[in-house]
Order: sequence, then C-alpha cells, then structure tokens
Amino acid sequence: MSSYLALDLGLTRTGVALSESGIVAHPLGVITVTPPHRQELLEKVCEYVKEYGVETIVIGIPLTREDESTEQSTKVQAIIDELESALKVQGTTPALVKVNEFGSTRAATQNHPQLDDNAAAAALILQAYLDEQA
Repeated sequence: MSSYLALDLGLTRTGVALSESGIVAHPLGVITVTPPHRQELLEKVCEYVKEYGVETIVIGIPLTREDESTEQSTKVQAIIDELESALKVQGTTPALVKVNEFGSTRAATQNHPQLDDNAAAAALILQAYLDEQA
C-alpha cells in the first residue's frame, strides 16, 4: 500500500499531513523555518519520505479560484523545484502532485479550529486528493 504525504507550503510554516492507508489523511505537524533558509524544510520532508515510505507527495499550490498563478504560487514553485532536487540527491523519487489549494487554510480554520491551521490545511488537501483517486 502506498503512503502519501501532503504539504501546505509556506515561506515560514509548512503544514504536513500523512496517509499510510491511501484512504484517510491526518495532520502530521508543521515545519517552521526562517527564510531564506529552506534547507531544514527540505531535510525534514526527505526524512518523512524515508520514514513513511512515501510514494506520492501532494503539494498545495496557492492559485486563484480560476487556477491562475499568483506571486505566492511562483515562490512555492521555487520551493518545489528545490525539494525535487533534494529528493533526487537522496535517491528517492516519489511522485510530486500539485493541486490548487485555494481556500484550504480558511476551510481548515473553520472545520478544525482545535488543530494548527497549516497542518489541518495539509490534511484537507490530501484528503481531497485521496477522495478524487477513489
């Protein structure tokens, strides 16, 4: 069975969620970094990939409702490019799937006020992806 990791990438806080069943996503936590030092983020994601045997990483891209790029989505794409390189260096090549995460943080805050909004947003992003695959 495949493990899935989801990232709600931010410049300082990245929400992380996991699904080992491929059916249900749950928040895993938040990775906090100080820009422009993303090495910690890349290392932690690589650790999760190895630890959980992740085969697919679902990454939320902050596009508009109409799937158009934003200034933030350009910054997030740069992080994704760095992550892809870091994973290759480590010899792991999970599939990277990008999805529009429009409204995910707002939905996370409303639906899961007891959870960190970044981690909850990552879980919502992953659950939506898993539901589409079913």
